[in-house]
Amino acid sequence: MISIILSNYNDSSVIQGQLTSIVNQTVFPAEVILADDGSTDGSKKILTDFAQRYFNQNIKLMLNNRNRGFEPCVNDGIAISTQPYLYFCASDDRLKSNFIENLSKLCEDSPAVVMDSKDLARGNYPDLGESGMIRNFTHGNCYIPGHASIIRKDIMEEFEGHRKDFLWHADHFLFHAAAFKYGMASTGETSADKYNNPNSYCNLGVETDEQIKVLNAMVEELDKPIYDTVRDHMMCMVRKLPRGNEI
Repeated sequence: MISIILSNYNDSSVIQGQLTSIVNQTVFPAEVILADDGSTDGSKKILTDFAQRYFNQNIKLMLNNRNRGFEPCVNDGIAISTQPYLYFCASDDRLKSNFIENLSKLCEDSPAVVMDSKDLARGNYPDLGESGMIRNFTHGNCYIPGHASIIRKDIMEEFEGHRKDFLWHADHFLFHAAAFKYGMASTGETSADKYNNPNSYCNLGVETDEQIKVLNAMVEELDKPIYDTVRDHMMCMVRKLPRGNEI
C-alpha cells in the first residue's frame, strides 16, 4: 500500500536513526526505496548494509554517483516505486512506531493525501466527520506537512512529480495542489517528527533572493488548466510562504 522513499545526501551522522524508526514500524511498509544522491561521507555503506540486512523486506537501493539535487533523486525513486501511496522522508526525520499503521487505515477511501499530524489546527477546514476525510476546503489557508503525509502516486504523476525549479518548496506545492483538487484525510495524530535545522536547505534558501524566483515559478505554473479549480486556494498558499507578500 505505501512506499517509503528516503532521500539522503551526506547525512551519515543521522541516517541510522531514521532507518531504525522504519524497521520498528508496527506495520512494515510494502516497499522501502533508499535513494542516495552521491554521498561521500559513508552514507552509502550504511544504506547498503541496511538493504542487505533486510533484503527480504522489499528494500530497493539507488546509489547515485554524483549529486544531482533532491528533486531528480526523488523522482527516480517514484519511477521505480510499485505502491499506490508514496511517503517521502529525509534522513533526519523520525517516525513513531505506529506511523505507517495510522496512515494505512485511512487509505481505503483513496484520498489524494493522508496526513498524520495535529497540524489541522493551523488550517481552516470543514468538519472532518467520522471518516477523517476533507473534500471541500474553505480557502487555501492551511498547512500540510510533507514529512507527515503520504500522497497517491497516480495523482503525483498527474502533477508531474517534484518540480526542480520549486527547490525547497517542491513537495509543499505538490501536496497542497493534490489535496485541494481531490481531497485529503487526516488521522488527527502526530506520529512523525522533523528536526528543525536552522541551517537546512529550506531554512537557508527561503532567506535568499532565490526564494522570489521559486515563488514566481509557482505562480507561472498555476496558469495551467490543471489548476483551474484550485488556483485561488493555491495562490493563497503561495502568498503565505516566506516573502510571498512580495509577489
